[in-house]
Amino acid sequence: MRANIHLNPQMPFYPKDFLTHTAFLTDSQAIRYLWALCNMYIHGRLTEKQMILVCKGYDKEVFDMFSRDEDGRYYDEKLEYEIMKRDEFQLKTTARKQGSRQGGIRIVQVTKREERPEEKKSAYGKGKNVFLTDREYRDLKNTFGEETEDRIEDLSLYMLSKGRSYESHYATIKKWELDRKREKDEEKYKPRDYGEFKKMAMKYD
Repeated sequence: MRANIHLNPQMPFYPKDFLTHTAFLTDSQAIRYLWALCNMYIHGRLTEKQMILVCKGYDKEVFDMFSRDEDGRYYDEKLEYEIMKRDEFQLKTTARKQGSRQGGIRIVQVTKREERPEEKKSAYGKGKNVFLTDREYRDLKNTFGEETEDRIEDLSLYMLSKGRSYESHYATIKKWELDRKREKDEEKYKPRDYGEFKKMAMKYD
C-alpha cells in the first residue's frame, strides 16, 4: 500500500498507542520503531533489507512489533487502516471537485475505486452480504490465515442480526481486529489493583 504524500503528507499519531507499544523498549528502539512507521507510511510495506537499513541494523524486538505478509514484507495493520481511510477520503474529495468542474455532474465511473474492472467485489459469508475485492481478500488471508472465514462470517452474521451496513467491509474487519488488540493492550497494561494485594497480604499477617 503506497501513500500519496503530495495530497496528504501528515501521518496520524496516537500518543497513547505509541507509549503503550514502546513501554518496554529502550529510547533507541522506540526511535527505530518510529522510523519504520514513517517509512511504511511513505513507501508502503518494507522488505527485511529495507527494515535493516531504516533501523540501522537488525533488532528483533523492534521487528517483532510488525506483521509480515506472505512475501516476508513488514507492515503495521493500524497504519495501513489509516492509509486506507485517507485514500478513500481523497477519492471522495477528488470526485466532488471533478463534479463541481463538470457543472455538478459527478464522474463516478472514474473516481469510485470499487467500480473499476480490476477491483470488482465478490460476495462472501453465509448471508452473501460481505463484499471484498480479490486484493482485499488476499490481504485478509495474509493477516488472519485460517481464521479469515471466521472473521468474514462474524461480520456477515452481525449485519444480518443487527440490520447494519458498512461502506467498506474490508475496513470493518480490519478495524474490529485493531479494537481487539487495543482491548488486550489496555488489559495488559492497566494499573494493578493494589487494594486486592493488600487484602491478600492481611490474610498472612
